[in-house]
Parts: sequence; structure tokens; C-alpha cells
Amino acid sequence: MNILYLAAARALNGSVSLLIVFVLSNYFTPTEYGRFGLILSTYMTISALCFFWLGAYLFRFHDIQKTRISIVQLVLLSTFIMAMIVVGLWVFGFVWTLFDAAIIALGAIALGGFSVVQEFLAGRQRYIFYFLTSCLRFILAASIILVALLYLRDPMVVMLAVIFAMLVPAMIIFGMFGGDAIFGERSHIGRIDRDQMMSIIRYSAPFVAIALANASINVTDRVVIGHVLGLKSVGLYIGTQDLTIQIVGAVAGVLALRTAAPSIRTFDAQGFSADFCRAFLRRMVLASVGLLGLILLCLALAPYTYLRLLSPEAQQVAGGFYVILTIGAGLFGYTNLVFHTVLMIQKRTHVMSIASLVVLIGNVVGNVVLVPHYGLSGAAISLLLASTLGLVYSGFMTRHFWGGVFAATIGDKE
Repeated sequence: MNILYLAAARALNGSVSLLIVFVLSNYFTPTEYGRFGLILSTYMTISALCFFWLGAYLFRFHDIQKTRISIVQLVLLSTFIMAMIVVGLWVFGFVWTLFDAAIIALGAIALGGFSVVQEFLAGRQRYIFYFLTSCLRFILAASIILVALLYLRDPMVVMLAVIFAMLVPAMIIFGMFGGDAIFGERSHIGRIDRDQMMSIIRYSAPFVAIALANASINVTDRVVIGHVLGLKSVGLYIGTQDLTIQIVGAVAGVLALRTAAPSIRTFDAQGFSADFCRAFLRRMVLASVGLLGLILLCLALAPYTYLRLLSPEAQQVAGGFYVILTIGAGLFGYTNLVFHTVLMIQKRTHVMSIASLVVLIGNVVGNVVLVPHYGLSGAAISLLLASTLGLVYSGFMTRHFWGGVFAATIGDKE
């Protein structure tokens, strides 16, 4: 039942993205959609840098009574850093207007808050609340976007609707579970415990690197495409990218969660026992087959199913690169499902962060080299090549674990 709540919640979160893709692609110009996509990916990257650490920490540690003041201080510091980054983007001309800078700042806070409360709820196994926050977000986003289409035809109004739909659930959950505890300690806010703060940062740093690298992958190709081909090309590209990554990524995430949670508990208790290895291999085979089946369905049916959400012009352009993009997203999802699950079991999160950086660097270099020569297909090829690099690196770093699993399984059969 818990897995059903999680799967349904992720499906609703993904549905918000599908709704945005449909609305932006069909009711606004590709240039307007391109600007929307750049702003969205910018605040997602800033949010990953400044606020993802909090969700990772709250997911892992249930008793935060001794560290809550340090958490508040770090949140204030993160907010200050976020504000300085946004001001820098505006001052140096990386955003068009001061209004855009304000939207980026508000979006980073909203996304950070929504992600944190969902990680908080998942870590405490409050899956019903996790599902309800996703429901509320979807209802708010869908209703406000509908009103915006009827009365205010502006993509930035749609952006504000998305931000508002994340802020409201975050504030409700914060009021229910965290407000009293934090505001009750205001008299101690000036006392800095450096050891606590460094401990929190050391634990969260690998997860921040992973989230930042994944978010940066989405912004890299958009920036390069916008610089080389213009905002219209960004708008024509990101609809297909968002749809593909949302579908493949959401399924890979649910499968990874379903595989990782019981495997971590069993491995901690048994190590490389025959029972653990058999169960782990069975889960991995089933999850891998499920993900492979989804990828094959996307390759075969995308032009007749979810790509229909795009405008006719975007559908025609997508025909040149969606196959490459789907395979690249599939390899990226497969790496997270198979190899990063192993690294989580082994508690080698620093290797996960390095693997994510390998993918990011490969994607940056690939986009810079390929987009000027191959256009939008070059961006898709760069994702495919970068995902392949991440797959090879992660597979190499987990080879001993897999050797132990197969040795224990074969030894038990003999």
C-alpha cells in the first residue's frame, strides 16, 4: 500500500509537468516556451544547490531536536546564498528583467520547500500525507493554470501558478510538523554550533552534488541551444525532453525505491547472504525488465501517444531526435536503478556524486561540441553519450558488489 501511495504521488507530480508541457507548447509560441524553460531550469538548479541538503538530512535523521537550531541557521545561510546568486544573474545580464530574477528566487524557495516536506514525510513513513501534498499541488496547479489560460495569456502567470502550487503544500506541512519547534527556539538562534553545522554539511554534500548535477544537465543543453540556435529552438526541444525524462525518470524512480528500501534493510542485517543475493537479483531483474519494457514502448508509441501533447511544429521537429533522447534517458534511469541502488546499499554516496558529475561534464562538453554542428539532435546525442559514461563509471565502481552477489548465489546453488 505504501508503494502505491508513493507511485501515485510521483505520477501526480509528473502529471503537473505533462500539463505544463501541453499548455506551453500549444497555447504559447516556441520562443515564449523557451524563455519559460530557461527560467524553470535555472531555479531548479539554484534550488538543488541551496536547499536540497535539507531534504536529504531530514529524510535520514528522524530525531533533530539537538540540531534544529543549526538547521535553521543553515537554512538562513542557504537563503542568503540563493539571493546573492539571483542578484548576480540579474546584475551580469543572465536574466532578462528584475521580475524574472524575482520569479527565479521565489521558484527556488518554493521547489526547495516542497521537496523538503516530501522528503521529511517519506523519511517518517507518512505516505498518506506525502500523497496528499502531491494531490494538493496538482489540483492547485491545474485549476490556476486553467484560470490563467482563460483570462491571462502570459507564460509567467503559468510559472507563478506552478510556484504557488508548491508553496501552499509546503507551508501547510511546515505548519503541521515543524513550525512550533522552530519558532519556539528563536532565543537561541544566535548560538552557532560549528561542529553540528559541519556534520550536517558533510552528510548532505554528496546528495547535493547528485541533485545539482542532475539539475544542471537540464539547464546545460537549454543554455547552449539558446545561445547557438535561439530561444525558439529551446522551446521546440524542451517539450520532448521534459516528456521523455518525466516518464522514464518517474518509473525508474519508483522501481528504484521499491528495490532499494527492502534491499538496504536486508543487507544491513545479513550482508552477502545467499537469501539476500537471491532476493536482490530477483528484484533487479524484475525492475530492469520493467524499465526496458517502458523504454521500448516509448520508442514504439511516442509519436502516437505522449508526443501528441506537443504542438504540430514541435512534433515534427521531435521526429529527428526523440529516439536518441529516449535511449539516453533510459540509460540514465537504468544507471540510477541498478548501480546507484547498489551504491546506496553500500553507503558510498560520494561515488554517486562523482558519477553524477561525470554525466554532467560529459553533457556540457557534448552540447558545446555537438549542438553547433548537429542542432537539436546534437543535444540528444550529448545526453546519450553522457549517460553512457555514467553507466560505465557506475558499473566499474560497483563491480566488486556484483561479484559478491553472484558468488554467493552460485555458491549456494552448488
